[in-house]
Amino acid sequence: MAIALIAFGSNLGDGSAILQLAREALNGFQGLTVASQSRPYVTQPVGGPAGQGSFVNAAFRVETSLSPEELHACLRTTESRLGRERRERWSARLVDLDLLLFDDIVRQSPQLTIPHPRMAFRRFVLEPAAEVAGDLRHPLIGWTVRQLLDHLNRAINYAALTGLPGCGKTELARKTAQSTGARWINDPAADSADQDIVTLGDREAAILRQRAAILARENWLAEQPTVSDFWIGQSLVHAAVSQTGDADERLEQLWQQAQPQIVNPKLLVWLRTEPRDVAWREALLRYHRGPLLELDANQPDWALHELTAAMQAMQ
Repeated sequence: MAIALIAFGSNLGDGSAILQLAREALNGFQGLTVASQSRPYVTQPVGGPAGQGSFVNAAFRVETSLSPEELHACLRTTESRLGRERRERWSARLVDLDLLLFDDIVRQSPQLTIPHPRMAFRRFVLEPAAEVAGDLRHPLIGWTVRQLLDHLNRAINYAALTGLPGCGKTELARKTAQSTGARWINDPAADSADQDIVTLGDREAAILRQRAAILARENWLAEQPTVSDFWIGQSLVHAAVSQTGDADERLEQLWQQAQPQIVNPKLLVWLRTEPRDVAWREALLRYHRGPLLELDANQPDWALHELTAAMQAMQ
């Protein structure tokens, strides 16, 4: 039997009553048993249209002999039976059932993505999930659900943006700071482009030192949410993607030396672009551990909406 984690949400009607109806409906499917259910959590809506009421959120830990696709179909059938009508994204709804984890499976298709791509930084998801499935491990990040929640509770409220040059990081960071009231930190690399540095490795080493100085814990304003248009590890990613060879070891040493003294992001945001996305992502995951939000750089308005919602969901 596989172990799966399901998130529940409702902000129309009697959320607590709908929660129990959802549990009964799930238990009615052959090959599916709700092993445990969290208590209901009342949360504020994030990211959707204005004027919505509070949500009732919860989580189910289930045991199943179904495939991920079959379980996903059961969730959609349950939503329909309980009266959900799919309209505007993130709008008010009677019931929302999301498949978060399914054993250690990683899968992406037009119909289903496992693990759920936003579960790792949403407090309204992680709090009930940790109650019933704190031991389950996120197969991409390597942390348990409890560790993900602890990260939200302990990490400084800082989101760092990264991506290829020209992907729109600076504009997105600036607009996100404006919409959320956060502090915006501009990349010092923008001011060092004209320095007389011969090699890419030398330039990236200089930039890494500058970024580390800005992110020093001793100078950090811990009480203020912060967004930067750079990530401390992107010098290593840039070097790896550019295949600079001998620069990698020196940059990695500088990066390792900086780690104890700097603030690392609570959330890393990667703006995807073409055609070097695959190489950039592979290099990024070598140096990043923790929640990652992937956004399409070709849809800047939606990227702003997603990042603003993510900042709110981490609170």
